[in-house]
Amino acid sequence: MGILVCSDTYYGLFARSMALKGVDFLWVPANWPPVGIDALEVWNARVLENGFFLAACNRTGKDRVMDCRGAVSCVYAPIYSAKRVDDHCLL
Repeated sequence: MGILVCSDTYYGLFARSMALKGVDFLWVPANWPPVGIDALEVWNARVLENGFFLAACNRTGKDRVMDCRGAVSCVYAPIYSAKRVDDHCLL
């Protein structure tokens, strides 16, 4: 199991280095807002590139700076990741 925190998943090299070391499940605790870069697309890319399972647990709620009430969390399996983003999220 490997862990990347939030925006560490932007960069494919971090996830790739873990996959090359035998990681088959990536855990992603995140503080990713529902606007801007689409977290589902980034996480899907990491699964497609590396063929591992990925579970992303995103925050929710609203604070003074960010509104994450619409933020997504997701669990991915490599066999489903080739489908559209809406179809492959198992959670």
